[in-house]
Amino acid sequence: MKYSIEPHITVKFPFTLKTDINTFLTELGKMAVQTKPFTLILDGICYWEGSNNVAYVSVQNRLPVFNLHVAINSALKGLTMGDTTYDLQNFIPHLTISEHIPDDALPGIKRELIHYEPKYRVRMTSFTLFETKPNEKLEIWVHNRVFKFLE
Repeated sequence: MKYSIEPHITVKFPFTLKTDINTFLTELGKMAVQTKPFTLILDGICYWEGSNNVAYVSVQNRLPVFNLHVAINSALKGLTMGDTTYDLQNFIPHLTISEHIPDDALPGIKRELIHYEPKYRVRMTSFTLFETKPNEKLEIWVHNRVFKFLE
């Protein structure tokens, strides 16, 4: 199944709830208001090549995103189930531009993006929970809720 999602930084790999939605949302909300805003520095385009070719913008200062990842995983401990392969020590903060790029399209994409050197500083004051809305042909990721950090 193909899917659609806007560029994003994944801070928690997709999961399934083991609890009711209200408990889950309450725990995420408590964690969010204990998190201080931070500045994200994006710098350069990179690629992961293999079974899932990915183009992404590199996160230069990974520690604040990693800390958010740890906080989310701690807040949700026991409330979710799913693939934990990319949790904690295997988590690499990055801004996904595109994934599942066909092998024959990747060289052309690299040629197109070779001169593009993104350098951005973004103030992070919240994170967004996405959920899937599958249909017969396309799994669509949509915003569910925004959780604001401590201001």
